[in-house]
Amino acid sequence: MPKIVDQDHYSREILEGALVAFGEHGYNGLSVREIARSLSVSTGTLYHYFDSKHDLFLHVVDYQTDQLADRLRAHGTGATPSDRLHSLLEHVRGNEAWYIRYNRICLDYLRVRDERGTVVMSTTTERAVDALGDALGIDPAAARFVLVCIFGLVTQRDLDGGATSFDEQARLLGSWVRDGSRRMSSR
Repeated sequence: MPKIVDQDHYSREILEGALVAFGEHGYNGLSVREIARSLSVSTGTLYHYFDSKHDLFLHVVDYQTDQLADRLRAHGTGATPSDRLHSLLEHVRGNEAWYIRYNRICLDYLRVRDERGTVVMSTTTERAVDALGDALGIDPAAARFVLVCIFGLVTQRDLDGGATSFDEQARLLGSWVRDGSRRMSSR
């Protein structure tokens, strides 16, 4: 009797493995064969689920953005926007490797930019802004600013090997939220 495969589950497993591979080696640093080898699957299996390496990459970005939105919503808890931001920043600090990998994958997109990818990246950014706005209870413009600050900090720490103080930058961002909360519209 043939083996029954949960295709959605198997596709998610491929995406999980591919996001690690892309995060470590970059888009241009991997061939389809190398991705398949790192996942212990055949190239035929990858092509069964995804049309190309580019298609797989865009699905990884989309999949990881779903995870980002879930993380933002789950960890932005507290009574005030400042409390929610503090909770979220503690989560980012404790899971910085994940955020660095996500950031690297998104930045790597700049090398493979095309029309379809631009739509995917624009959509993923808006989903992240919406999730952050929901989590912190702030308007979209403020949520975009906070998202830029968080990923700017993650990028800088990745570039300088962690020399930039997470605590100092989080404190500065937190003070902006506290001092600027009068100007931030609540949802």
